[in-house]
Amino acid sequence: MSRLFILITLHFLCLIKANGQLTIVGKIVDKQHQPVAFATLILQHLPDSAIVKMDMADSNGAYKIPVTDTNQLLLKIIASGYAPAFAPVSNKQQDIILEPVGKELAAVIVSSRKPLIERKADRTVLNVENTISAIGSDAYELLRKAPGVRVTNNSVSLAGKSTVSIMIDGKLVRLGGDELEAFLRTIKADNISQIEVITTPPAKYEAEGNTGLINIVTKKRKNEGLNGNVGLSYTQRVRGGARTTLSLNYRKNKLNVFANGFLTRNQNTLDQQTTTQFDNQENYLSSWQITDPIYSRLELGADYNIGNRSTLGIMYTTGHTDRIARQAYVSTITNLNTGNIDSLQRSRAQIKETGLRQVVDVNYEWRIDTSGKKLNIDYEYFGRPSHRDRTATNQSVLTDGGRIGAPGTNLTTADLDVNYMELKADVVLPTTFAEWSFGAKASGIHNVSDNIFSDLNDGVYVRNTEKSNEFDYTENTQALYFSTEKKWDKWEGQLGLRGEYTQSRGISIGDTVTNNYAKLFPTAYLLYTPNEDNAFNINYSRRIERPQYFQRNPFRTYTTPTSYEGGNPFLQPSFSHNVELGYTLMSQYTITLYAQQVDAMIQWIAQTDSVNNSYFYTWANSGTSTSFGLSLNATNNITDWWENTVTLSGYRKSFRSDYYNTANNFNLPSWEVDIFNTFQLNKAQTLMAELGFYYGSKEQDGFNLGYANYMFWGGIRALFFDKRLTLNLQINDPTRTSWDKYLNLHNGTYQFDYDDHRCVQGTISWKFGNKNIKARRERQTSDSGQ
Repeated sequence: MSRLFILITLHFLCLIKANGQLTIVGKIVDKQHQPVAFATLILQHLPDSAIVKMDMADSNGAYKIPVTDTNQLLLKIIASGYAPAFAPVSNKQQDIILEPVGKELAAVIVSSRKPLIERKADRTVLNVENTISAIGSDAYELLRKAPGVRVTNNSVSLAGKSTVSIMIDGKLVRLGGDELEAFLRTIKADNISQIEVITTPPAKYEAEGNTGLINIVTKKRKNEGLNGNVGLSYTQRVRGGARTTLSLNYRKNKLNVFANGFLTRNQNTLDQQTTTQFDNQENYLSSWQITDPIYSRLELGADYNIGNRSTLGIMYTTGHTDRIARQAYVSTITNLNTGNIDSLQRSRAQIKETGLRQVVDVNYEWRIDTSGKKLNIDYEYFGRPSHRDRTATNQSVLTDGGRIGAPGTNLTTADLDVNYMELKADVVLPTTFAEWSFGAKASGIHNVSDNIFSDLNDGVYVRNTEKSNEFDYTENTQALYFSTEKKWDKWEGQLGLRGEYTQSRGISIGDTVTNNYAKLFPTAYLLYTPNEDNAFNINYSRRIERPQYFQRNPFRTYTTPTSYEGGNPFLQPSFSHNVELGYTLMSQYTITLYAQQVDAMIQWIAQTDSVNNSYFYTWANSGTSTSFGLSLNATNNITDWWENTVTLSGYRKSFRSDYYNTANNFNLPSWEVDIFNTFQLNKAQTLMAELGFYYGSKEQDGFNLGYANYMFWGGIRALFFDKRLTLNLQINDPTRTSWDKYLNLHNGTYQFDYDDHRCVQGTISWKFGNKNIKARRERQTSDSGQ
């Protein structure tokens, strides 16, 4: 931190000192007087040509160089595609015209395209511009093309692994489900440069998360002006829903302003069935939920260039949730000895939830010199207050529908306030030997919830102190990291180490749980590229999964009088070791062999109580999970109009645990295939069709055996008016087979979920403004922001 303070102090002292100096100002232009961006400027001393100072013009070709004296100085200008130019230095404004090189080859067009898939030391990169499926598409759809990425039912995951975190230009997207999909659809494919799949994140990223990261890198264009995109879609599931999206970007001189937002209302239904085994009885619970959520999100931001080497950015995000859910339950308890129904109960509930999300991010970047030295400082605040009411009525009934006794009604109210802050700094120092990076981060989260359970007695709700709870949770983490990266001959290596110290405290009624721990997270990467058609890599990383607040909150939510779910205040973090061996062939085919071990695995566990014939779900450190597998990804242009991507994974998961006070050991081989086709139906590339298929076999997931499922999806896309207007029609899961089925192999609890994935969706979007707009600045951050 002391070195960081010295660098910042020297930077601002230089700015102060410059005020007393002379300044050379001007502009670099071509023969048509169009600006030449980012030209290199070299001040030389005339007698001996010694270099006095180096600088760089900005995106508009303008430069401003402070000097102590203009005598005997020569300015040399170097820019790609132009002959070097020389100009004497004066105190007056001077514009310098560059001559293009290679005029005799004016009739020859030489172009260079990046390979479709690039293997780097710590990540795999999909270059979006080289895929026809990018035409008229968006970020959500493009993720299907990324190697090893699976996109189904509003979730994004890696083949053979669980859900990953999504970043945009290095900043974490704190959304999930419908909200995540709506946000990704605001980012159009022609504004995306690359999709980076980081399965074993390096030390500069947050160590949180037992899987990986996906970073969507937007394009950086040069022209000024305004552009934007507005879209409207309608989705028909069992019930209808709609979504509007808006994206704006305006750039003028040193200022760039942007806005993104969406408003979505997607009504959906949840069909759920749970079967629980007791000693002599079986409880079958059938539930149906209709959810009517309204989500809104607005992101406003601006970047301002301070001189040629510093940029200050600020971003504010606000979002609102307004959700109503109606639930119906039928619980049937059957005597296993006689086959008769012992009891039958019907329950109805209604949930009303509101929440406000606010995020403030302030970022400062100092490009120290032209060699690549950089300093980045970032501050973020995240706040989310919310309120939730759930009213439930339970009624025991006879098999013929007659009531038994009076119904019981209860009310659950929950107020939750989440506050998160972080401050982090990163420095990049390239040298002739290697590139060095180091940084620091401090973060803190404070969550408070008040959960009140009340029973209705004689028309008045009376608080039930045994079922009510207050929970106050605080977690602070400090982190330091360093990494070094070196390239030599056909090799590239990277080593890193991240240290994190965490202090947490959870307070509920009559109970306080504290946990302080310091951990190290090493990373190592090695890449060998013998030629342009072959690349081999090996990676290793250690990571952590910290329990989330809701997983530790002990408050119980009752679905019926004999079933509930709640968190575990004693939940501990889990740790994982990850190893990968990779091979990339001809920038089209990737093969990855991976292994992972997760200790103290965090899992949603079913518990049964045969004495009271009740059951509940909670979070627990269930055991140790080990998996190893092979993933193959191939992207081919089968014809000039047919692009095909296939991901095939085979893996074996093992799980051992004594959580239920008995030794359990399960293992199972599994496999999955994901096929995505894009068809270009005309030469103008204005009519496209898509067809996809996914199949996943049985899979071992801790105590749970997941059953096989599959789904189809397809669509057609048409572009009009110079590809500014896009019409899109999609169908998802027409066979209604993308379900989730789990069987707990220890106690026999079975659960079936179908979350209304079958739908038809129509979308219309319009791009307006300057098509060559420069997107927002890419913010270089130390980690994913988690």
